Amino acid sequence: MYRNLAFDFRDEKEVYDIADQFMLGPALMICPVTKGVDTSSLKLEEEGETRIGIVSVVEGEWYEYFYGNPFADELLRKEEIDPDFLDNSKLFHFGTISMIEEPFRSATLRAIEIAEEKDLTITMDPNFRPDLWSEEERAKKLVDKIIDKVDILKLNDDEIRFFFNGEMETTAAELAEGMDWVLVTLAEDGCYYTDGDESGYTESYEVEEVDETGGGDAFMSGTIYGYLNDWDIEKTTEFANVAAALTIQDFGVIPSLPTKEEVLEFMG
Repeated sequence: MYRNLAFDFRDEKEVYDIADQFMLGPALMICPVTKGVDTSSLKLEEEGETRIGIVSVVEGEWYEYFYGNPFADELLRKEEIDPDFLDNSKLFHFGTISMIEEPFRSATLRAIEIAEEKDLTITMDPNFRPDLWSEEERAKKLVDKIIDKVDILKLNDDEIRFFFNGEMETTAAELAEGMDWVLVTLAEDGCYYTDGDESGYTESYEVEEVDETGGGDAFMSGTIYGYLNDWDIEKTTEFANVAAALTIQDFGVIPSLPTKEEVLEFMG
């Protein structure tokens, strides 16, 4: 499959070596297109390799490995960020993985600047992966540098302790003073939320967990959907929790992510 898809993105139909015939990057470009995502600003990087994440579960313990050197996404330069592409956007989302190495770090910071200039809602999920950072303190300094630009912050209980070194509810309340929403995911215990005025816990749903990969991504996607549809924070976290619960019932991420209709049907 990858070989045929790769040929579709080539100008010349010559014979390629085995590495080119199985190019993962061009093949993966098909996926967002089929979901109606605008890929006009997506770039192919010839010098890097598509970042591949490998997840294994051994006796209930979750391990994640990344393959590629250098990662293609890490080679994105700030000069390649097109400000005009964000003209019709409502929201800009990012995490810390894009800030581990240059030039991707500067590109991410530039994109945040543009989003702020265009008055977009800025959302952040740190998605912190300690093994990817040579110095964890660098991650803390970067988050501290940009946290005041964030409107919606989603993080887990480990991340709120690592980045802000405080008790969860108190720290979330302090962060919410300068944001719209702060949400802390608590695995099987659901999530904690606050908008500065209203706060509380949303319970998780009992499902058979097959693979937790992508649960946080599904939760963040559900959060963004609710926010953009002007839902209140409580309804949004209920929707996001269901999205996460449905995702972890199958292997992988992309094929496991539920549709809006599936989430609403589960909610009844």
